[in-house]
Formats: sequence, C-alpha cells, structure tokens
Amino acid sequence: MLNLTPFLLFDGNCAEAMAFYHSCLGGELTLTRLRDTPMKDTVVTEHHDKVVYAHLQSRAMEFSATDWMHATRNWTQGNTVALYVTSDALSDLREIFDKLSVGADHDLLDELQDLPFGTYGHLADRFGVHWFFREITPEPKSNDRHTWALAERDRSVRWRSHSCSAPSTLPAWGASFVSTGVHLVGRPEDHSTS
Repeated sequence: MLNLTPFLLFDGNCAEAMAFYHSCLGGELTLTRLRDTPMKDTVVTEHHDKVVYAHLQSRAMEFSATDWMHATRNWTQGNTVALYVTSDALSDLREIFDKLSVGADHDLLDELQDLPFGTYGHLADRFGVHWFFREITPEPKSNDRHTWALAERDRSVRWRSHSCSAPSTLPAWGASFVSTGVHLVGRPEDHSTS
C-alpha cells in the first residue's frame, strides 16, 4: 500500500519536538536513536543521541521526523519539511521516484538503493520540494520470541555485510530505522527526551 505523510527534519532536537507534539496531539510516539541501531559504529559518537526515526500517530493524523545527520548537506531553516513516501511495493516507489526526479537537483538526489534498513531514496524535485522514499517490509507475523530473534539477527547480518564503509558514503538515511524503534505509549512526560 502506498502512503504519503509529512516528514520533519530537526537540528538535534527531534526528541524534544516530537514529545511536545505528542503532548499536544496524544496518540502513540515511536522514537529510535542512532545509538540503538547497527549504524552507530559508523558514525561519530556525538551523533549517537540523535533521533534517526520518530513517528507520531494520533487518530487520523500521522507524521514522521528525524534529526539532520547528512555528512555533506547542512540543516537550514526552510529545508526542514519534506514529504515521506512509503510502500510495500518497490515498483510503486520506483515509478514515483523516476517521475519526480526529472529536473531534480542532482546534488540533492540519493538514488533508490538497498541499505541495511531497507530500500531508501531521497530527492529535491525541480520545485525544491524534498521527497524521502522507503520500502516498508513486513515484520514477522508470529509473536514467538524465537521468530523475532531470527528476524533481528537477519537485520544485523544484513547490516554487517553491507558495503558502506564510512559515514560519508551514507545518504540522509534518518527516516529509515522503524524496525529497531522503541514504541512509546502513554503520557509524554513519562518519556525522557535525552
């Protein structure tokens, strides 16, 4: 199923901002910090507390966010809102990505590619609108701990066998770590933002 939601980019205060939005809107907040992902070993420790993926779902509203961590592009006010396209069908993503990339800024284009957390891509279209793409892969349907452990092991093995060798080779991947997320439900004040 194809889905489009707003996507926010923050300069190191994503957890604080999302906790605030959670306090205003209620619902369920998911946060994943870099330190809780397999990519922590490829990024400087100063980034380990940054949020690589946040998602807030409240009634019919939902949006995602991340802290800005691109190695060569800088966060500036004005490039902090994007559109986030997800699908469980790579062909849907490819079709939309290819159409939007016509006339796109090639310096701001990360081709759809298979990364440790799934297929990812990013572009700024000819009007300057940023689009992030991610293929959603289904989680195991079993609640059996062994099944989940094997799925986590497979993700870890996939990460260790990936060819990215330095942070400078990574795209702006912040939005893509759903599978390792910490699911927060309840009152926002119950959850630390540090």
